[in-house]
Amino acid sequence: MKNSKTKAQSLAAMQVKICGMTSASELKLLDKAGVDFAGIWFNVPTGRYSQNLEQFVTLARTSLVRLKCIGVTTESDPDVIVEYVRESGITGIQLHGFQLPREVSIIKRRIPSDVSLLKVLHIQKGKCLEKSLLKEYAQCGADAFILDNFISREQSGSTGQRIPSSAVLELIEIFGADRLFLAGGMDEQGIRSIRSQLPIRGVDVDTGARVALRIDGGRVNSIVSAAREVLN
Repeated sequence: MKNSKTKAQSLAAMQVKICGMTSASELKLLDKAGVDFAGIWFNVPTGRYSQNLEQFVTLARTSLVRLKCIGVTTESDPDVIVEYVRESGITGIQLHGFQLPREVSIIKRRIPSDVSLLKVLHIQKGKCLEKSLLKEYAQCGADAFILDNFISREQSGSTGQRIPSSAVLELIEIFGADRLFLAGGMDEQGIRSIRSQLPIRGVDVDTGARVALRIDGGRVNSIVSAAREVLN
């Protein structure tokens, strides 16, 4: 029964988040393609797509049909995060840094109850760098977790490298499949592979949705198709 349940979960449609948006035209492209979430960066010191408050608010207020905007940041100061949430009206915050469980809990309490909080967990060489704190993270109030490969503090995300399935399975046991998004090397092929192997809520894509650093409509459509198509 356990194997059958896992198989059924893995074949379910995945949610899609595409990260690093810098223009209204990119957001509208994702919206038309049926993407669920768009990541807009702020206060990411080494991030090539990081926006200041004015830019961030303008992007987050783009008129969209179904796409929801998520603020992505390495910021730990609750006051700063609350300001971005309040000014922009975003529906979620993604904490991409090494915020401790206590910091995550404080931020969660400070943001409105209808704003989701996603916490990134960093995987290096198949090992979770937050391993000793995973039980605390599971109870810190985060609505979901994003698993991403870690290269260095100077490179925040966009690694293009896939996480070993064994590492993902370990974290499924702790957090449950419905609280996990997988980042790192996700593209059309990677999504189909993951859906046939692992029961997770969704994928977080950056490099896989781009051609020469620009969001590509064809790649976005292929990613959404791979996440939605019926598998046998």
